[in-house]
Amino acid sequence: MFYKIEYCMKPIVTIIIQLCALIAISCTPSVDVVQSLEGSWQLTTKDKAEYSTETAPDSIQITFPISINLPHTLRNKKTGNTITLAESGYVWIQKEFELYDMPTQDVALQIGEIMNADVAFCNGVVIGKSGRFPPHFKSAWNQFRHYTIPATLLHKGKNLISIKIYYDAEFWINAPVRLVGDSSGRVALQYINFMRIHLMQAMFFIMLTLAVFFIVMFHYQRDSVEYLFFGLACFSVAFPQLLHFVENLYPDIPYASNTVLKVSQPGLLFFPAFLNLFYRYHVGRNKRWITATYLIIPLILTLIMIFQDNRITILSTRNISIVISILFMVDLLVVSLLQLVQHKKAGLLIFIGIVPMVLLGLHDVLAFGFKIIPSDVVLYVYGLPFLLFIIAIYLVNIFITALRQAKELNIQLQQLLHDTKKLAYLEKELEIARTIQSQLLPAAVPVIKGLDVAVKFQPALRIGGDIYNIFQLKDGVVIFLADVVGHGIPAAMIASMVNILFKMFQMLSVDPGLLLRSLNTNICNMLPQTFVTAACLYINRYEKFVRIARAGHPSVIIQKADGNVVEYLPQGKALGLKTDNQYETLNQAVSSGDKILIYTDGIVEAIDTNNNMFGTERLIHIVQQTKEASCAQSIEAIYSELIQFVGDTASLEDDVTLIMVKIN
Repeated sequence: MFYKIEYCMKPIVTIIIQLCALIAISCTPSVDVVQSLEGSWQLTTKDKAEYSTETAPDSIQITFPISINLPHTLRNKKTGNTITLAESGYVWIQKEFELYDMPTQDVALQIGEIMNADVAFCNGVVIGKSGRFPPHFKSAWNQFRHYTIPATLLHKGKNLISIKIYYDAEFWINAPVRLVGDSSGRVALQYINFMRIHLMQAMFFIMLTLAVFFIVMFHYQRDSVEYLFFGLACFSVAFPQLLHFVENLYPDIPYASNTVLKVSQPGLLFFPAFLNLFYRYHVGRNKRWITATYLIIPLILTLIMIFQDNRITILSTRNISIVISILFMVDLLVVSLLQLVQHKKAGLLIFIGIVPMVLLGLHDVLAFGFKIIPSDVVLYVYGLPFLLFIIAIYLVNIFITALRQAKELNIQLQQLLHDTKKLAYLEKELEIARTIQSQLLPAAVPVIKGLDVAVKFQPALRIGGDIYNIFQLKDGVVIFLADVVGHGIPAAMIASMVNILFKMFQMLSVDPGLLLRSLNTNICNMLPQTFVTAACLYINRYEKFVRIARAGHPSVIIQKADGNVVEYLPQGKALGLKTDNQYETLNQAVSSGDKILIYTDGIVEAIDTNNNMFGTERLIHIVQQTKEASCAQSIEAIYSELIQFVGDTASLEDDVTLIMVKIN
């Protein structure tokens, strides 16, 4: 396997342990079931107070548990009578049950969920209520009903349970529906409330904290746009769910239930878009039109939802958005799969995050579909928080690793500065500068499959500030070339600091423009009054493209396989001038046989004894003449022509660096 074992196994083992613990505590404690009330009930839409004490004569039989899409017509097969449930309204549901012995202790009516609000009666006496009826309607759909029935209220023989329900746009009653001993039932109620409400509340509060944390991180690190979108993804899930919990737990707070619905449902619209954009920015596969599309679609649906007048039209808009959200998630899985195929660690991120959803979904199938596992708590809803927690741990791990590396590099920098102060007293400035400069350069040119890379570096007699770095990736190579203005030890020291900064931000090198922006910001802050030109290339040898960015540097020359030579000058000013400078990343397709050349101005600005400049045209002419030669032969021919032009090596007034790459 191409991934490191410790990278893959630690999070997976942690997930399995957490899921096992969650499933273990989700097993509801055993209760003393007096009688199951699932099965046949009677329903009527006529609202009469006497139905709390007597059965409705015009009712129709229904079977619990039940879920109905509104509006809906129920038919009595025996009598042919029909009852139509409108989009909203009141219903009474009733069931007679028989007790052969009088209970010695209180019992309780337990119902998994009732949508939306209800008040329950036993033998005409109110035993409990949830939510609020209009005009101050509050939904209590997520509450597990536990209504205590005093033993003195029950009769030997027939008893009647009547429940008046107000529903709006949705109607369902979920299992279990049963009479239990009140004492054991309360223990089960505490477990279920913990799993359904308190644990979920805690998880969503953590997610809200994560949202604030990552948004603040983006504020201080504006180049990391993925932090912003991940923070917004956490917020779009956590805030709406917390609103629902407030509605369920505190129904007397003066706000409308439909307002909660309008405020909360956009989270379902924006979450898949934010999560998808986070991942695309993280792996460097985002484009502006994709960002615009993913934000405009949920924004339009949200505006449509806000201007709806009733609950059923709000939910209809929500249901349309769910289809679009599924398409967003499919796109996310496709992008993740492509990363996995390309042997990139980020490809595992989404798949590891989906593991909890699969395992918890399997638990629910076994518990509620096949009744193999005893449970009254649906666990699939915990999959989403687990997904976000796993991504958060992944991002925090990257952040901590970067801090540790920055600390180590800072120690090296401090040590380097300390050593330089000691060496400054010596009179061997040239030797010192050459030593520093040589230590910054790669010891050897790496051998990269599919690419021919050659380098020519000739320091000037006065020692300039040329540095370069060749950073090999699984799918290609990153080439960084910089030229610090100045000579001697100061230029060499600044070059060393620039090199350290490059290593700190080399994880951004797949987007050269983003890398140069980060370098520029830090050089402006750490090395004021410093002037550095630079060029950065990211060459993908599998997909055959090159990304080019430059900061006041000479042009990048590409010789196509047919011999045609093109200069590329993406926009970007020198590093160290202004913190808000922008750097363009230019994407260019390449093919087998193409040559790419980057160089420092020590070549084109070299002058002969008559003060004539070597120039770019002369350089391009030599490239054209050596089309069939290898990269090493081409740059050697350029260097030989340069020395012949200036007279000898001692006449070079600036460092000379040539890096050529050929696509095989």
